[in-house]
Amino acid sequence: MPQPIPMSGALLKIGRKLPWRSEAMERVLRRHERWPCLHLAQMVLEEKRIEIDGCITEISCRGTRFRPASLYLHERTGERVCIIVDGLKMMGTIRNVTPLGYGIALSAEVEPHLLDLLRAEGKDIAAAFNVER
Repeated sequence: MPQPIPMSGALLKIGRKLPWRSEAMERVLRRHERWPCLHLAQMVLEEKRIEIDGCITEISCRGTRFRPASLYLHERTGERVCIIVDGLKMMGTIRNVTPLGYGIALSAEVEPHLLDLLRAEGKDIAAAFNVER
């Protein structure tokens, strides 16, 4: 895997404001490594108490990618959500919406043993469905 390119603080601030971002820029802006996985999950919108079924396709210690089981993705940037995976509840905020799903920044860091468990269980399933980044 390519290593992140060291950049000064000024370049990082400029990069965050660009309307487009390259894959290399995304690697620089991420603080924690992401791992592909595939787990059935549920997203609950806190404010409206709406439950949305779907799956998580990526996980890191401070974020996750949730793909709803629907054809359409609504613009929900900034909404507070709760992700429920196998009884584990993770609170967070939707930071971006892409065709891949909702990028969610978690409020609290996922404990290392839970993160390892999610990665290990989801790796075989993700490989079977060719979920790669």
